[in-house]
Amino acid sequence: MDQATKLAALNGLDGHSPVVIIPSLLTFRLRYNTGAAFGLMGGSTLLLAVLAVAVIGLLVAFGRSTALHCRPLLVGIALQIGGAGGNLVDRLRLGYVVDYIDVRLTPTYTWPTFNVADLAICCGAGLMAFVLFTGRADGRAEGQPATARATDRR
Repeated sequence: MDQATKLAALNGLDGHSPVVIIPSLLTFRLRYNTGAAFGLMGGSTLLLAVLAVAVIGLLVAFGRSTALHCRPLLVGIALQIGGAGGNLVDRLRLGYVVDYIDVRLTPTYTWPTFNVADLAICCGAGLMAFVLFTGRADGRAEGQPATARATDRR
């Protein structure tokens, strides 16, 4: 989905004016990001690609060793892997990440431009944080005894 939306953004926005979706809130505007989130570390494509591969590897290892019994945690990991992979494809193929979603938070402040992969990474991180910080990483339903596993709830 990420690569398809980026292709649509490249085809529909390159050389064209931004497209206002919701006035004063949401605009599609093509940007080329050679850095990380918020444009940090601009021009560090190779380093960021290596870091992305390392993070994907760590997430896969974490998912295999810890999260197999907790579906929400696995979904969070999958979202992060998919997002990191989508941006990695851009870095390797293009040398930059295609960003195109602008959200205006106030009349004078627009959030840094982002893409669907960035959304997946943030949603995945948020879901993982919620699961881990609420103590539900063991897959138990609320009120279920600690000795019962998620697979025992049928």
